[in-house]
Amino acid sequence: ILGAPTYDTKLYPMMLHVINSLPKGLVARRSLGLFGNYGWVGGAVKTMQAWAEDQGGKPVEPIVEARFRPTDDDLKKCRQLGQTVAREVKNRQNNEG
Repeated sequence: ILGAPTYDTKLYPMMLHVINSLPKGLVARRSLGLFGNYGWVGGAVKTMQAWAEDQGGKPVEPIVEARFRPTDDDLKKCRQLGQTVAREVKNRQNNEG
């Protein structure tokens, strides 16, 4: 699960460094949870989603993007995201084992 805020309409620089440091293909065919927040204009979540798809990853729903601080609905979506990723990981382990 990757999460980061938007910083000046872009992905927060440290997270950009992290994802660009990951070896190509590391997330291929893997389920990824994505979340972030923004103040005035978004951008971080779209950047992470484009990166994940370019790397062959599978972003799972819901992709969560909160404006300013998360609302109760945003937090509910975050819990759903965590449950979905956990289910995907468990299914993958059962199919490989």
